Amino acid sequence: MEKTPKISVIIPVYNAEKFIGKCLRSILLQPISLEIICVDDCSTDNTPAILEKFAKRHKNVHVYRNKTNLYAGLSRNEGIKHAKGEYLHFMDSDDFALPNTYPYMYRIAHDNNLDVLKTRCICFDQRYHLPSRHQVYSFKLFNPDLYNKVLSLPEQPKQLYYINVVPWNGIYKRSFVLENNLQFNNLFCSNDRSFFVHAMITAKRVMITKKPFVMHRKNNGTSLVDKRAQHFDCDMESFNIALSLCDKYGLDGEVRFQILEHEMNNIFAWYRKFMKKGTLNVEYQEALSKMASEKFAPYFPQFGERSQWGDLELLFGGYPLKGFNS
Repeated sequence: MEKTPKISVIIPVYNAEKFIGKCLRSILLQPISLEIICVDDCSTDNTPAILEKFAKRHKNVHVYRNKTNLYAGLSRNEGIKHAKGEYLHFMDSDDFALPNTYPYMYRIAHDNNLDVLKTRCICFDQRYHLPSRHQVYSFKLFNPDLYNKVLSLPEQPKQLYYINVVPWNGIYKRSFVLENNLQFNNLFCSNDRSFFVHAMITAKRVMITKKPFVMHRKNNGTSLVDKRAQHFDCDMESFNIALSLCDKYGLDGEVRFQILEHEMNNIFAWYRKFMKKGTLNVEYQEALSKMASEKFAPYFPQFGERSQWGDLELLFGGYPLKGFNS
């Protein structure tokens, strides 16, 4: 292997014994110089033994273990510390890479000196054993005339939010990540949204391409809705982090609106699911009511029908969210 791998693949791993083998094999079969950095987040199943076996057989597989459970975000940060590749890819342990996609992604990113390259993915719903056709994976709303063109958030704030904010559907130049101190936050969930926001704010050369990159598993294991309902504060805190980034970089106008609008929509998308299942406790409902009154209501109405805030007011019975807790 070359001294400097073209891509470092960073994988946070926790109790992934069912899927991690296929994930690693799909990466090792890629015809390109790369390294795989697995960060085991205190797994309690057979995952550590599987990782150790791969590390013994492959010199470019490196395994690190957290002393305490840090969740996916901080585990990815730990991987960044050890990475040496020109570009970084953040893979999930239950996903796998499609054949010959790493050389394709690297060639486009390297040849165009990109900070960020994003592309489409194929999503498979484990619960229903069917592919998901949601536009966040296929980019159906993205303007096809903008594929394979160098973009930036100030130029295309709306279009760059028609792609999925997840970290596993693209690669990032490592020097860009380090120079701008891009970090995943320490939240239990929603730890990747602020990374996307920070990357889009600071990136000068972004490109969107079309070739599917990763096979992503959806609805794998325990109910995500129930789990996220127990950590709804993470989604609200993600909004606060995005707001602080907007303030830090002095963003206003359309760029600020697109960032905050999508963070607000993320909160209420999960809220609807929680309330439908009756899994959201009163404490989080009251916290969201306060946030809506203090942060959402003073900002979003100025954008009229361009913002979904008006629809959300109707959903809750009108400002100031009458009957919110009923």
